[in-house]
Amino acid sequence: MYSILIAALLLLHVHANLVLRPSSTSLTRDQFKSFVASCTGESNTRVIGWRSPQQTDVPENEHDRVTVERQSNEIRLRIRNLTADDQGNWECIGVDASNQQTRRSFQLKIK
Repeated sequence: MYSILIAALLLLHVHANLVLRPSSTSLTRDQFKSFVASCTGESNTRVIGWRSPQQTDVPENEHDRVTVERQSNEIRLRIRNLTADDQGNWECIGVDASNQQTRRSFQLKIK
């Protein structure tokens, strides 16, 4: 019984190192609108970047339709002109002090 409780607390601790805003795990947005999400590292967690539903890393290029912007220990995901291709699981990736990867994600639905 205690091992299950300890495992659950450890999982909560790992996920608490990355904070997503908006905080919902499932979001619905209108097609052709813009969308911004932020991921912030807490404690000793450094945010590395965002990964798209197609499992590609999102580049830092302000001229791209989908881009990331770094500010201190926060990375903003910015999507202009949402399309059906943007639908799916978006993932923020971070690394803690012991170099262990941690992830937080949300499901984006386009209507």
